[in-house]
Amino acid sequence: MRLRLLNWFNQQDHWFRLLLFVLSCAPALLLIKDIYQAQLGFNPFDALIARTGFWALLYLMLTLAITPLRRWLGFLCRSMKLLYGKRLADWNFLIKSRRMLGLFSFFYLCWHAAIYLHLELGWNLGWLWDDLAERPFLVIGFCAWAISFLLAITSPQWARRKMGRRWRQLHRTMYLLSILASAHLLMEAKVGDNSAFLYSGIIAILLLHRALVHYVDKWYRVDDTGLEAKR
Repeated sequence: MRLRLLNWFNQQDHWFRLLLFVLSCAPALLLIKDIYQAQLGFNPFDALIARTGFWALLYLMLTLAITPLRRWLGFLCRSMKLLYGKRLADWNFLIKSRRMLGLFSFFYLCWHAAIYLHLELGWNLGWLWDDLAERPFLVIGFCAWAISFLLAITSPQWARRKMGRRWRQLHRTMYLLSILASAHLLMEAKVGDNSAFLYSGIIAILLLHRALVHYVDKWYRVDDTGLEAKR
């Protein structure tokens, strides 16, 4: 019964991804509703920056978590000697969602940057350079956006095929992006806001897991490049 359920998930993964897409659009729709209904509170700019930044960071963490989750589920099923879920391929419906999660992170990150440029600076590039010189966390934030932009435009399958090995090398900058996002969050966090340490800690754990799997590969003998599964 459970084996059939897992196979059903993999066969119906397009519905799973459709549901994920709808749920991922919900924060943006709620934000638009709050903008038009003037429900952003006393300081709309802070509310918009906080909400878009949170969703960009959340989807970044989810993107990082997909491969470790898939590996651990396979390891758990093998350890328990279950008849299902022992192969990484059994969890392909998870890996196929990773690109969508990464693109939604970029989507909310673009909102985050656009809100700052529009509401804070009025798209005045002169003020932007002054702000970058005075607040280093903004420089880190824009570096993170630039990396995210490169990852987004090279995410389609045709880009992966055309770039070959360079695609994998480029997409390893995801780890650098995560470090920059953590640094940006910690540097701009207000006094008493412990959420920045929580999110940065989660990212640190996910990155540490990647490093341990890479250098101490004794638990995961199943070949898995970590690349996007074919659609």
